[in-house]
Amino acid sequence: MTAPRERFDPADRGEQIIEAALVVACRNGLDALCTRAVAERLGVARSLVSHYYSMGTLRDLVVMRAASVGCVRVVAQAIAGDETMAPRIEDRMYNRAIGYLLGGKQCPERCKANTCGRSKK
Repeated sequence: MTAPRERFDPADRGEQIIEAALVVACRNGLDALCTRAVAERLGVARSLVSHYYSMGTLRDLVVMRAASVGCVRVVAQAIAGDETMAPRIEDRMYNRAIGYLLGGKQCPERCKANTCGRSKK
């Protein structure tokens, strides 16, 4: 007999998906972000991730969350791949991301999400 599934409030599940996607992007890069990777991280079906967010929406949410927690790598990759992303990111994070793209230090401050593995301790 299988254990009963745990059901989450939709807002909580949406937040879990964003957090799992942030971990995937910070650890493996923004290009590695896909429904399969997020679903595996959460231990759910890919269709559940797709039910909550399209990949475009999830990508934007992850980039905004990465900017707020200081994951420079993800923000830099987003800016490099989408010039329209820059106006949506605060100036300080934008400047750090540009420095990253130009070969500067990676994650110069400790990543508040502690997910990228490149932050100073």
